Amino acid sequence: MLTTDSTYVGNAGIGSFTQTGGTHNTGVLTLAADPGSEGTYMLNGGIVTASGFEYIGLAGAGAFNQTGGTHTATYLHIGESAGGSGAYLLSAGRLNIDGDLRVALAGFGSFSQSDGTTIITGNNLYNTIGLGVALSSPWF
Repeated sequence: MLTTDSTYVGNAGIGSFTQTGGTHNTGVLTLAADPGSEGTYMLNGGIVTASGFEYIGLAGAGAFNQTGGTHTATYLHIGESAGGSGAYLLSAGRLNIDGDLRVALAGFGSFSQSDGTTIITGNNLYNTIGLGVALSSPWF
């Protein structure tokens, strides 16, 4: 089990995190925090839980690729800031969102689901003022 207050992947550079099993609990999960950074999280199995905010492409280029396992987030923001870009690819497993899913807040964001399960028990799915958004799921 890995437990952290915050997890940064590609904070100011290029980083990747691959999870094939086990449990990862974090308060805040950030992929690609700074402009010019790149961060990728690959969830192939196991459980990852972000109890606070989760940013995929905060100000850089972030990607979350889920091919299995269970991912639980309170607030999932994809393409948060101007200049940021984020992509979520779900091909298997389960995604639970207890708060909001926000895609392309001020940057570019995309969410693509080819299989698996997405459950949003929070408020809403938002596309706000971002540069573009692609939502692809047979379940939306």
